[in-house]
Amino acid sequence: MSLPGGVAGRGVALVPDCLVNPDAPRYAHLELAPPDILTILSRCGFGLLQLPSHVAGDPEEGQGVTGLARDAVDYARAGYAVVVLAVATVPDGAVWRPALRRELARWGAEPLPELVLDASGFPGSVVETFLTGQLARRQRVPVPPA
Repeated sequence: MSLPGGVAGRGVALVPDCLVNPDAPRYAHLELAPPDILTILSRCGFGLLQLPSHVAGDPEEGQGVTGLARDAVDYARAGYAVVVLAVATVPDGAVWRPALRRELARWGAEPLPELVLDASGFPGSVVETFLTGQLARRQRVPVPPA
């Protein structure tokens, strides 16, 4: 994973679509006002695994979580810090929590470190502190070797 300026990233965040695209019409009812998550992730050396929208209308829309969970486990095995950013005011944190945990367990992984945010407004420094702390610890998902 490479970031601007040749800085090698060592973290990956699973982020709900509503934090990546807060101005999308489908999220108007949530009154979201998050800081620029992509800039924060980049500044902290984190890449992005974007979770599918939780309001797409079909409970099966969370099926995309299967591949993302496997990717998260692969990144963890490679030594990346892997985290989840969730939204407090949205069901399942907008991260498909039951499906995500089920899929992580299927690959032998524990639940990932999670920061739950109030998307109606929070300082970017909260996210930066969490991400840099996780990077410093290099928390790896405890999984058996492939």
